[in-house]
Amino acid sequence: MTDQVHMIIDCDVGVDDAQAIMLALAMPNVELVAITCVAGNVDVDKVCINTLKVLEVCDRLDVPVYKGATSAILGNIERAEFYHGQDGMGDADGIAGPDLTMIKQEVAAIALVRMVNERPGQISIAAIGPLTNIAIAMKLDPNFTQKLKNIVIMGGELEGKAAAFLTSEFNFTCDPEAIQIVLSGSHCPVDLLPFEVCTNYGFSSDFFEDLISHNSRKAKFIKAITAGSLEKDLRRAGQYIPCDLYAIASLVKKSCVTRRDHVHVQVELHGSLTRGKMITDWNKKVSQDHNINIITEMDMDSLKVMYSKTV
Repeated sequence: MTDQVHMIIDCDVGVDDAQAIMLALAMPNVELVAITCVAGNVDVDKVCINTLKVLEVCDRLDVPVYKGATSAILGNIERAEFYHGQDGMGDADGIAGPDLTMIKQEVAAIALVRMVNERPGQISIAAIGPLTNIAIAMKLDPNFTQKLKNIVIMGGELEGKAAAFLTSEFNFTCDPEAIQIVLSGSHCPVDLLPFEVCTNYGFSSDFFEDLISHNSRKAKFIKAITAGSLEKDLRRAGQYIPCDLYAIASLVKKSCVTRRDHVHVQVELHGSLTRGKMITDWNKKVSQDHNINIITEMDMDSLKVMYSKTV
């Protein structure tokens, strides 16, 4: 029997975040408690709009949405329109604009603290964007992570092969200080899914084309928003890689992850070429405190089954 998951998704909704949300909503063992929005792939106002678009196509506008940080903790701004389009949703035509009055007035970090305090030990956070909101919540409530069930983070890199920057993955580059706050200060189990691991479990073009060929509103939605990013992935890697979807899958079904390596992880904050780079202390040179579970292997068959449920 699959365990019930009470999930908050903290995200910067672009093309893969949208599909990650759709996966969470499609799984019967998931209660999507809320979605908190953070600046990242696009600015946070566009993230809020995109979140509501996803909820609308899934007929789940009952899920509360909170607007969060507009920039990194130090005010830095990185964007990924080169992959997700100017609107973050592939600049797809024919997707109606949502009712923005549905965005809750409570600030995301404050809402995170409140929701976790209301349900101590129950909430899992899927952090699939920059970690600014979560870092702020940890500063607002020093016991915040002690009351979480667990966190899964999509971000970082193991081999310096992340597509967006020279040595660091996009989510880590957006707000390295927030990453360091979360990695060094969390008091709940933390799973981290690096970029290169996602690339090991890409979906073939045949599988993806079959997925979006379904005559459903959700399949047509995915087809519309992924047109540009699919082309980029196929040209670069020969497969489609919706990274954020894997993070949700790892929370939804534990057996989807077949290997985790326990290691101390930090992030570089100062290097002119390496700011935001994930540092894994495999040789125990810095610390004996192995604080992070790095997801290194996943079950491709399970991923395919779960991905198919989004449409």
